[in-house]
Amino acid sequence: METRQQFKALSKICLNNWHYIDRKILSFHEGINFFTGHSGSGKSTVIDAMQLVLYANTDGRGFFNKAAADDSDRSLIEYLRGMVNIGENNESQYLRNKNFSSTIVLEFTETESRQSQCVGVVFDVETATNEISRLFFWHKGGLLENDYRADKRCLTTGEIREYLQRNFSTTDFYCGPSNERFRKQLYDIYLGGLDMEKFPRLFKRAIPFKMNIKLEDFVKEYICMEQDIHIEDLQESVMQYGRMQSKIAETMKEIRYLTDIREAYQSYEEKQQAAESCDYQVERLELLQLQRKSKELRERIIDRTEGIKQQQTQQEKLHKELKELQTDYEDILYHIAKSGYDSLLM
Repeated sequence: METRQQFKALSKICLNNWHYIDRKILSFHEGINFFTGHSGSGKSTVIDAMQLVLYANTDGRGFFNKAAADDSDRSLIEYLRGMVNIGENNESQYLRNKNFSSTIVLEFTETESRQSQCVGVVFDVETATNEISRLFFWHKGGLLENDYRADKRCLTTGEIREYLQRNFSTTDFYCGPSNERFRKQLYDIYLGGLDMEKFPRLFKRAIPFKMNIKLEDFVKEYICMEQDIHIEDLQESVMQYGRMQSKIAETMKEIRYLTDIREAYQSYEEKQQAAESCDYQVERLELLQLQRKSKELRERIIDRTEGIKQQQTQQEKLHKELKELQTDYEDILYHIAKSGYDSLLM
């Protein structure tokens, strides 16, 4: 079963006080969208608003009005105050001459889960000095129902901050003036891990793309990144490569030498262990022999001791018998002498 890959699709754009647009919500199809219209109808105006938020770059250098057919440049203050030409001699005037705020918000929707989130920026403009304050922000959910407006005017930076803090939990929104921090979070978290270097560069190159470009020029401009070639660096790289090859050869030679040493040492260890095992067996055998001899001697000592005890007992018995015979003999001699038998024999 074929499964569709989930991605974030640009679903809506909210523009308040941007160039000659006072208030506008643009809705987009999930697939391909076409921006059509005659020159000066506002195609570049919308695209530049998108770029400003996607790059988190408010100076506009290098990308404002690059989608237009002419080579004219625009600045942020001209977009915010709505500078328009009023004559043939490049005369112009601002549409907004009182202090005001402007908002650009992009709504992205997950193609599968249909969950939405918004990223945008709000500007406060001091028309007397053209001083600009900004606030980048992100929040979960779709565009706010009030279109970031109140009392027929655009919410200021302070009001946007207060509104987000009051209506969203701390994990469901972010706001701050730093474009670097917002850009990092935009690419790493909100848009799912875009490359901070490649994405802006490729997107900027795609905006002024012309269909009548040659294939060779297309490859050079949109596929191969422009890069200066430094001969000295190449020469150093070649030399470094040669040194690395020599070092690799020396290292491989050392590895073979160390491998031979390791194998010889392993053989020595095996023989050493075998010798130690033999010594142990010999010592064990000698110990067993000594234990056997010791047992035999102990048994012989026991036998001899028992024999001596028996002989002593026999000797004592014989001695006792001898003593009794001696006593009997002396008694006999005494009785003979007393009976006068000795005189009869004489």
